[in-house]
Amino acid sequence: MRWMTLALLPLFVSCAHTFVIERGAPPERYADAQQFLHQKPAKLVLKTGKIWRATEWHFGPGSTVFRIDDATDRMIVMNDRIRAITTQNSGRGMRDGALIGGFAGGLAGLFLGSIAASMQEGCDDCTDKSNSGTIVLTSLGIGAGFGALSGAVLGSHTGAMRSVVYYPDPKGPSRWEYLPR
Repeated sequence: MRWMTLALLPLFVSCAHTFVIERGAPPERYADAQQFLHQKPAKLVLKTGKIWRATEWHFGPGSTVFRIDDATDRMIVMNDRIRAITTQNSGRGMRDGALIGGFAGGLAGLFLGSIAASMQEGCDDCTDKSNSGTIVLTSLGIGAGFGALSGAVLGSHTGAMRSVVYYPDPKGPSRWEYLPR
């Protein structure tokens, strides 16, 4: 089971990423954060808990400039007041979900198809003895197709998430959530 988990690990690591900006970070870190996010509408979360849907953002060392829901005016918010900016790429989530679901569904179909084929061969009074290879391949295809479809639907709703987190508290209870810098 461990080897299967390690084999699927590259597919799981593309689901969510966090980019942390520490206090006193050099200006290059803000430019890297700008390139890190998907070019999609973002969810901007303030430290007060207020959530805005932001587009056309620009990170700076002291403040972040963005538009709210494609408004004509831009807003400037000090970085001390922002908790995180998060984007979601549904297409990548759909692709990753389809790959993972197709692989898992194919394995389940292969397993169930081989059981059904062995039961068919052991039947002495059956009038219709089908080819066991056809049963296994059919159940493999059905399992892979159903798994890929289910994974694509689930993956499109979760998507590949990317977050830029501002000035996390190093002693806070959620410090383990952030990737190393």
